[in-house]
Amino acid sequence: MNSSTAKSWPAITEESIYGVPDLVLEIISPSSIRTDRKTKFSPYEEMGITEYWLVDTQNRSVEVYQLCETGYTMHAFAAETGLVDSPVLPGLTVDVGAVFEE
Repeated sequence: MNSSTAKSWPAITEESIYGVPDLVLEIISPSSIRTDRKTKFSPYEEMGITEYWLVDTQNRSVEVYQLCETGYTMHAFAAETGLVDSPVLPGLTVDVGAVFEE
């Protein structure tokens, strides 16, 4: 990744990494659905996280949200089958059917 494609570079120390990530992926479980869909959504927008993925294991779906001037908008969605891609990581495409393959 070069400086023209990266939004920001985190500060890395021996103890931690400081900075806002470009992409967050949450795997929703039945006990975390409210937290991942409601509680974290607005703060992630406010922090400026460019892309937010929600992987819903119960509904076998993947949602990709992209940060725009007015907040998050859904960039991609697939349930059971289909492809979703990442605006932040060009070339990253996920086959949702393969994610939930048993």
